[in-house]
Amino acid sequence: MLNLVQAALAVIALSGIALGLLSSLSPDRSIRLYQWMMKYFNWKVEPLDYARELGNTRRLGALMLVLSFAILAILLGVIPLPPAS
Repeated sequence: MLNLVQAALAVIALSGIALGLLSSLSPDRSIRLYQWMMKYFNWKVEPLDYARELGNTRRLGALMLVLSFAILAILLGVIPLPPAS
C-alpha cells in the first residue's frame, strides 16, 4: 500500500514540476491551457486584468515548483521526515 501512495505522490510531484515550469516560464500559455480545458465543460474563463493574471500565474507556478520539489525530495529521502509516533 505504501508503494502505491509513494508512486501517486511521485506522479503528483512530477506533474507539479511540469505545470510549475509551464506557469513560471510561460504564464500566457498556462492561462490559455486552462481556458482550453474549461471550454470542454462549456465554461468561458477570462481574466479581469490580464497583466495582473500573468504575474499571479508566474508567482503561483514558482510556488508549485518549490512544493513539488519538496515532495520529490521527501520521497527520495533527501529531506528526512520525523518518525511517526
